[in-house]
Amino acid sequence: MSTRLDFTLTVPNHLALRREINLQSNSSTSSSDTNNYLPPVGEIYTGTKDQPDVASVFYKPNANEIYISDEQLVNDLGHSPIEFMSALRRINNAVKMLFQELKQGMLFKENSESWNALKNLSRGIIQLVPFLGNAVLYIHDLARTHFSIHPKIKSALSNQEGPVVGMAFEGKPIFTVPASLLYPNATMTPAETKALLKVIWLGSIKRTIENNHNYTRSELAENMHQMLLNRQFVGPTTTSSIN
Repeated sequence: MSTRLDFTLTVPNHLALRREINLQSNSSTSSSDTNNYLPPVGEIYTGTKDQPDVASVFYKPNANEIYISDEQLVNDLGHSPIEFMSALRRINNAVKMLFQELKQGMLFKENSESWNALKNLSRGIIQLVPFLGNAVLYIHDLARTHFSIHPKIKSALSNQEGPVVGMAFEGKPIFTVPASLLYPNATMTPAETKALLKVIWLGSIKRTIENNHNYTRSELAENMHQMLLNRQFVGPTTTSSIN
């Protein structure tokens, strides 16, 4: 017999998290291995396999429904004119990457990072145009999540009957697990389940920033996956092996 969970979910403040990411990036030294394209969680450079533009948590309760919550905290910095310093950081990182590719003879060749670096450079330049540039990036990101990211997730999970929860990078699921691993012997509404996944994911990012760690989104996602498999979540209470 299942029991009903009664709790109030508190999602970490998005604006505060975005500013913490910006501050961490501006104050950090060389904390990334650019040869492997592994920017840390606070680095203002996105679109890599370890620092995606969009990370999504999802809950599919049955074959016909899916609930998705997106996290693009780094790119969200571009939506505000007061976060212009993040644009300079993004431009700097993109230019460094392009020069590195040029030096290695990999510029715009197959499997190179050049196109992604050019995309980051373009985002940074657009962000420097007050208000208009911010609006363009906001509309672009909003359209991308609804017309590209979400359809990709739904298509990839079309053969999954559920109930499952999981995570996707750039619309490509990187893991799914039975929803019962998230809240054994309890029932939750779809909105509560999606909110709980969001709390877990944003909470892990917040702890990483507060503790000055350089875990990538990929490492945080793998940690979340292992914690789910090990049944380390019980209802709204979470613990983390990343400190």
